[in-house]
Amino acid sequence: MVSVDVVMGIAILTQIGIGMAGNSSFLFPYIYSLTRKHGLRPIAHIMSHLALANTLWILCGEIPQTMAAFGLQYFLDDVGCKLVFYFHRVAWGNSLSTTCLLGGLQALSINLTNVRWSELKSKSIKHINSTCILSWVFHLLVNIIVPLRVTGQKNSRNNTVNSNLKYCTTQSPQISPESRATKSILLFVSTFVLFYSLFHF
Repeated sequence: MVSVDVVMGIAILTQIGIGMAGNSSFLFPYIYSLTRKHGLRPIAHIMSHLALANTLWILCGEIPQTMAAFGLQYFLDDVGCKLVFYFHRVAWGNSLSTTCLLGGLQALSINLTNVRWSELKSKSIKHINSTCILSWVFHLLVNIIVPLRVTGQKNSRNNTVNSNLKYCTTQSPQISPESRATKSILLFVSTFVLFYSLFHF
């Protein structure tokens, strides 16, 4: 009888194959255009950065899960776990940011009836690639703390909550409800101030 882990491994392996094929269809034309100095449309730039982020997410997230599902547990040492988790989080965050950027550019493309929106679109198209690169740098810096919370083998500390992923162990400090509420309030206030300043200035 086939175990649940093997079925999960096969399902994840299928997703990896489909995901890598789809991401390659966006990534290889971008690399080809860079070597030939051909210009790409702005959406193609964004899609290429999104494909790169998704490919890195698959390599650092799905492949270790598949190996663990097939019974290869704790195959990464401490440095390997830290690197895999770091780049997995960078790719995940950058994938979200790039998707938001793509949505913003598409909203500008649809809303061309207003002169201000068309001016904004023409200005923003010039900075698409630099915005994508800035997003990569931002997520590389923001997630620098991730390697401190990951180990390659089971370790337990008194003030941490361990999450065993069968190939690495993540350790996150216990957060009090008061500090969690404070962070939520600060996030909501910051979001309100950001949107208020964008739409009223």
